[in-house]
Amino acid sequence: MDALFFAFDVVEIVREREEPVRRVASVHLALDRRLELAWLRDRILELPRADLWQTLARAALRDDLYKTHRALTSAVLEASATSIDDDAAIDAWVQASAATVERYLGMLGDIRAAAGHDLTTLSVGVRELANLIPPSSN
Repeated sequence: MDALFFAFDVVEIVREREEPVRRVASVHLALDRRLELAWLRDRILELPRADLWQTLARAALRDDLYKTHRALTSAVLEASATSIDDDAAIDAWVQASAATVERYLGMLGDIRAAAGHDLTTLSVGVRELANLIPPSSN
């Protein structure tokens, strides 16, 4: 099912940026791996849905994660418009945002090390991820 969500995101980015599907998909999936988004997404999907409010909060957090991932993919593509190598483009983007990326990955490590994962900790993780979006991409 994750592949289907990625497909929608990739199509949206392709339409917005008029980039080749293969390039967008490659960058999107590489960012997923580099920023450990699958782990974060899985923890969000594990959140309880005992009532309407928990269900809505979980859905909102999941949607925020997907929206942030799309924005980051667009930012990498924008920053690397002349690059042919997708890995090099991501490396350059990570280097340009090194302190923020390190802070996000450090916080993600702290969340992983915590005994449990709840809406509060995962919300902070998604918010820290959103800080990686360059101001011009918001």
